[in-house]
Amino acid sequence: MICKRCKRLSDDDLEYCPYCGKSFYDDSERPVDNVEKESEYFNEGVTGHNSGSNGTSDTPENDKIPINIFGGSNDRREYGFQYQPRPTSRPSIARSVFSAALYFFFYLFINILVTAVFLSSAMIDSMYDIAEEYYKKNSDVYGEWNEETFAKIYSEHSFEIITEAYKDALSSIDISLVTVVYSAATLIALIIIFAIRRKRFSAEVWLRRVKNEAILLVLPLGVSLQFLIVFILIKLIPLPEKIIVEYNKLYSLLGNSSRILEIISVAIAAPIIEEVVFRGLIYTRLRRAMSAPIAAGLSAAIFALAHGQIIAVIYAFIMGLILCFLMERFRSLWAPIILHVGFNAANYLPFLHEDSSPTEIMITIAISFVIFTASAFFILRSKSESDYNEAKYTKNGSGDGSDGTAI
Repeated sequence: MICKRCKRLSDDDLEYCPYCGKSFYDDSERPVDNVEKESEYFNEGVTGHNSGSNGTSDTPENDKIPINIFGGSNDRREYGFQYQPRPTSRPSIARSVFSAALYFFFYLFINILVTAVFLSSAMIDSMYDIAEEYYKKNSDVYGEWNEETFAKIYSEHSFEIITEAYKDALSSIDISLVTVVYSAATLIALIIIFAIRRKRFSAEVWLRRVKNEAILLVLPLGVSLQFLIVFILIKLIPLPEKIIVEYNKLYSLLGNSSRILEIISVAIAAPIIEEVVFRGLIYTRLRRAMSAPIAAGLSAAIFALAHGQIIAVIYAFIMGLILCFLMERFRSLWAPIILHVGFNAANYLPFLHEDSSPTEIMITIAISFVIFTASAFFILRSKSESDYNEAKYTKNGSGDGSDGTAI
């Protein structure tokens, strides 16, 4: 990656230039505390703090040397400047894994907490109704129905009442509403946490602007991928009937919501929060300490296991690898978010339905295969975001090696 300001070549994994602190992807600076931006110390970014006309040094009091965040000399030691570098050494694998695990369990904690609140609320109403059914069967034994009667019935049949109430609540809970609430809660909590730590949320999760036009092909790639993966898993692979029934039963719970809320949940809320957590936080942390293939495999495995059901685990792992590839290709979280949105939104496109004929299915799959192949071909043929930046600055004459940097 070539810096726009100091024109030096740096590691593609870095967010900011290790020499001058300039962001590779926008106009921001790496946060620096107590920087004295006085013109006498930053004379057009190339001269150090000047000596006075009487031969005395203009160094600030207490020998504090200001940090040069505006570029300048290629020699860090020249003129007494101190650059604010981003650490170029990789963190330990243990630290990266711990950081990734911490974000995953935080996401899981919010998910469980919100689900528990909704389940508890639904169970309380259901428990009262179940206890009342017990009373109706034995009204001559318990006498008049009141709070004391409810407490007595509950104490005698607590296990049965709780079990039945849990089953009722689980089948009646609005999964789409739960998904929207925990997605919003997790996103807000993460933004607050990074704000407290004085870090930019967008930079930490690679939520960067994309200049590569091939990003427009990611949406149709995701839509076509949905049809191909479902067709392969459901139609071509001979999975046991029990697994398919469990899969259909699991996702039938979404039917408890209104259609609009269901679409918002599946096609917007879930893709955004899952990409922020699994690619923006987990993958990027693993990527700091290991190669892209290993980091992609680990994050895809975590993403798959989080889906639970065997069919979902299979396609989530495949999706996880593809999403990590797009993350590397475009150097931005927007690419996996767009593909994930397209993948999930394809469930609501009126191309296929339960009564579709074999001919309709084959036509849809053929069209999906053509779209997938064409989109993937042009994405692979296009320059990656890092290649785009390097070519741009080389063309402008800033990366020709004249400053001693080899391209």
